[in-house]
Amino acid sequence: MKNTRILLAAVILTGIGILHASAADPIPPIMGRWEGKFINPVKENGYMQTHPNLCAEVVALGGEKYHVRLFPHFFKRAHIFQEFDATATDGKIVFNESGWKGEIAPGSFTGEAFAGGKNPLKFSLKKSDFVSPTMGMKPPAGAKVLFDGKNLDAWQGKTGGPAQWPILDHSILEVAPRAKNSEAGGSIRTKDQFGDVSLHLEFQLPYEPDLNGQNRGNSGVFLQALYEVQVLDSFGLEGKWNECGAIYHTAPPKVNACLPPGEWQTYDILFRAARFNPDGTVSEYPRITVRLNGVLVQYNEDLPDSTLTATSIQKPMTVPKEGPIELQDHSHLVHYRNIWAAPLPDSAAALLQRK
Repeated sequence: MKNTRILLAAVILTGIGILHASAADPIPPIMGRWEGKFINPVKENGYMQTHPNLCAEVVALGGEKYHVRLFPHFFKRAHIFQEFDATATDGKIVFNESGWKGEIAPGSFTGEAFAGGKNPLKFSLKKSDFVSPTMGMKPPAGAKVLFDGKNLDAWQGKTGGPAQWPILDHSILEVAPRAKNSEAGGSIRTKDQFGDVSLHLEFQLPYEPDLNGQNRGNSGVFLQALYEVQVLDSFGLEGKWNECGAIYHTAPPKVNACLPPGEWQTYDILFRAARFNPDGTVSEYPRITVRLNGVLVQYNEDLPDSTLTATSIQKPMTVPKEGPIELQDHSHLVHYRNIWAAPLPDSAAALLQRK
């Protein structure tokens, strides 16, 4: 999203380190998801003849450095045909890696591969225009609108003070990193408490090419302030337990469905709170199903422990009946919009029962 605001100085000497802000850096046009097909594969090409689809991820690493992955399908843990690091010259990559060679330029990704036959197999890809099928979804009847761009009336600071995240362009909520020894900024949570809930939200990750791992577009969505669904710039990564789509410290996503930074993404979360015996002991722990960009990344996962690192090692933990929804400040300028919580449909509640 084009943001003309002048950001605060990039360095804030706090207990959490540096405020990460690269919003002024333009996203290079060759970065992103590409898709297409092998051109006229023949029988001698084997797999490519019956599975001609070809996809690619081009990930910016800062400067003119990139990482490129070629594989058959998005949103699946598919076999990787080839991956390599590359350096762009004048915004264009020319590569020749282990039987794969070609050129990546703005609007064009072409090349050829030697795939079991005598002659090279040509391919042509174009930038993906994928948009989550739940993007812009309206809240159903009975839903609680948590953020529609107008105000932060539904939110408060983590310690109970007012929520102080800025609203950009009258529509977008931006994480406000908390400075050391200050009440301003920091994670925010809902004033309302939730048990069973269906949660929808949309988020946009900042472009931070010079950073990596947990230092790249980090935030999180917490159910009952205890169970984190990770928000992270995981575009082009493997899809591990601490990456986007993961239940932090608990379950990696079934597939990496994270889109490139700068693109709007969706989370649709079904959460079934714990169930209790008459004496107050837990009969069933919470369970969760998650779709990232419409793709199923968590299915009916059991949550026997909090995903908070410090809390997870304290046994036994107190399991609540209800709790707030929390958006995490991890010192990155992540954006949120269209956030609402609805009662969990009966069909979903039944689906999330212990099997």
